[in-house]
Amino acid sequence: MTMNKPTCKIKLEKDYESFKMFYDENIILIYKSVINLFELFKNKRKKVIKLSVDAKIDGLNWGTDFVYRRTDINILTRDLLPYFEHIEDYETCVQIRDLYKELNN
Repeated sequence: MTMNKPTCKIKLEKDYESFKMFYDENIILIYKSVINLFELFKNKRKKVIKLSVDAKIDGLNWGTDFVYRRTDINILTRDLLPYFEHIEDYETCVQIRDLYKELNN
């Protein structure tokens, strides 16, 4: 299934010196956007969601699309939850846990 239009788009105007700098400065924004997108799966009709991220890194335009399906909910507990536990953002941890439980039913 191809999807041309993103469900959510993040366009960052800053020119980052490196990918590491870009990633370090925007990980929370990207991860929270993924959580918000997975909230859309509560609507049973949604099958696929897409997050597009565009930035400038070392003077070059860079972009990528993250495409998720309902069956990808393990990303919530495998990838996102450990990050938010590590930074001790327990409010977001609870949100992730509750969302995972709801989507897993």
